[in-house]
Amino acid sequence: MATTGLLIWKLSGEQRRQKSGFSIVHQYGCDDYRASSSILLADALGWDGQSFLTAMLSKGPMNNGVADSGVLSLDEFVEIFRRLQLPGYEEARRYFRDPTVQEEFRGVREMHGYEQDVLARIVELGRKRRGK
Repeated sequence: MATTGLLIWKLSGEQRRQKSGFSIVHQYGCDDYRASSSILLADALGWDGQSFLTAMLSKGPMNNGVADSGVLSLDEFVEIFRRLQLPGYEEARRYFRDPTVQEEFRGVREMHGYEQDVLARIVELGRKRRGK
C-alpha cells in the first residue's frame, strides 16, 4: 500500500493549523476529497516520515523553537504514528479487542504493549483464534 496510499488529514481552526481526522487511504478510488491535506504514504514512512510526522507536533529548534502543536488529539496522532512506524502494529491492532488477547495482556505496562515481541504474540494469538 505504501506505493499507492495516502496519509490524509483535515485542517481547521484559526490559520488552518489544527490537524485532525488522520487516515490512510488508497490513492486512487478511495481518495477522501474532504481531507484538507495529504502526502504519499511512502513519504510518511521511515526516518524521513518520522521527521515529517514529529514536525506536526513541534517545528523544533530549526524554526526558532516554535512549538506549533496543531494536532487536535494527541491520541489520534500517536495511533497513526504507530500504524506507520511500528513494524507489526498494523496487523496486531486488528486483534486488540479479542478476548484472548485482552486476557493475556491485562495490566500490561504502557510501553510494553507496543514492543516487537508483544505485537508478534498478539498477532499469533489473534490468528490462532481466527484459525489462520
